[in-house]
Amino acid sequence: MLTSRLQRDLPLYNEWWQSGDPPSSDDSPYRESRRSDYRNHLDSVREQSFYALVGADGSGKTATLYQIVHDFIVDYDVEPDHVVYVPLENPIYALESDQFIIDIYEWYTSYIRRQTSEDGSTYFLFDDIHQLDNWAEQVNELLARSESLHVAVTLPTEVPEIEDFDGSLSDNRSILLPPKFYDFASIEAGVPEADKEDFIYHIRDGIAAKRGVDLTTIVDECLTLHDYLATECDDLSSVVDNYLFNSGLRDEEGRGLSTIKQRLQLALYKDVQQFYSIEDAGDLFTLCVLVAQEPVQEYQFSRLTNQLDTDRRTIRKYLDILQDFFVLSPSYKWGYERHRTLRMYLRDPRYVSALNLLSDADSAPRTDDHRENLIHSVVYDHLRRLSFYMNDYTDVDMPVRYWDEANETVEFVLDVYGSPVPVALSTRRGEDAATQAVIDCLDDTEATRGVVAGEDIRQPYAGDDQVLRLPLWMLLYIC
Repeated sequence: MLTSRLQRDLPLYNEWWQSGDPPSSDDSPYRESRRSDYRNHLDSVREQSFYALVGADGSGKTATLYQIVHDFIVDYDVEPDHVVYVPLENPIYALESDQFIIDIYEWYTSYIRRQTSEDGSTYFLFDDIHQLDNWAEQVNELLARSESLHVAVTLPTEVPEIEDFDGSLSDNRSILLPPKFYDFASIEAGVPEADKEDFIYHIRDGIAAKRGVDLTTIVDECLTLHDYLATECDDLSSVVDNYLFNSGLRDEEGRGLSTIKQRLQLALYKDVQQFYSIEDAGDLFTLCVLVAQEPVQEYQFSRLTNQLDTDRRTIRKYLDILQDFFVLSPSYKWGYERHRTLRMYLRDPRYVSALNLLSDADSAPRTDDHRENLIHSVVYDHLRRLSFYMNDYTDVDMPVRYWDEANETVEFVLDVYGSPVPVALSTRRGEDAATQAVIDCLDDTEATRGVVAGEDIRQPYAGDDQVLRLPLWMLLYIC
């Protein structure tokens, strides 16, 4: 039975029941701007009886739910009291009942809206549902009550309970990653949003050698994209700088980073412990700080075991956990079955900045090393997304690796159906050296073409038949 605490709190979380007004910009989680993948989330909640939105803390899951509530009421004429938002971050709620979800439904149908099966769809949005022990069983029971019910949930990781749903319901989930440059440029900098069908997909497929075109054709397509965007923004490189330091932060001075750091610690020390048995969760945080504060480099497993005073098997377990929670991902050397070395990347640029704060009162650091770390992190994250597209929206085991032979390094190698696509950065070493590294990688592997990107490259061009040169902003934009 629902307690007096929840009877008091639920109307406060769902103010639209009384006011009839949708969430607005005055409500802190709500955002007016929509990401390019938002429509997929909205349509999935409308059309599917169950949908899970999975992502790291701070990735925008709650904001997305608020946007869905807003659009249901404004654009789809859903009655305000047909949408129920239930945040579960408060641990007290999980103690209320072992049938928490069913209790909410029965209270709702008794006091807020009756006869749910006869008057259109009803939407239950459970934020942080993993706080409940048997949530999947309860959601299944709830969905069995009426075909007009739709349930959306948010989760910090892809939990095994999702597989408990019947049939195709277990596949109804999407991962929400940090805001990408394409969205940031449009939302924050007013850069026109280039249609992906007209401008971007052709370039992606050309780089992956999935089309029978030469680099000259791809360069022409890149120049067309460049000219289209330049009509509204003549300095796209400055947008990259703004993205590196301010993406996802309301405070342009970076003072919100201390909150990001605290939320990351909470996720590692609390959320992870719900799914994994770890002797010292502090090791996870230490590993993140190590990656954030040291310039991008190749790590020996032996060094990590010494620094964390543990064994290689435990290090691999840590890496798996951090990857499952979308915090940090490892990158391994291309062409090797056994991995003695690796590179590591934090998936959110805010983590890189937050873990470099000297104190919680400081603003974001802006040293050369820190900026280089940010560039490598966001390029890695964007190339992970690009690999997902190039593999026809399929996850591969190690989507982005690196190549390192004979003192030459290519920072990123995409795995496209088992074939390598090398991508090198000109940061610090210059365009010529980066190009030579890609050429050496092409000679050493079965790759047929590669990319060099950097802030020192002003316009896309190809100096030969194998290497495409792109401004850094364009590489990020097409991902």
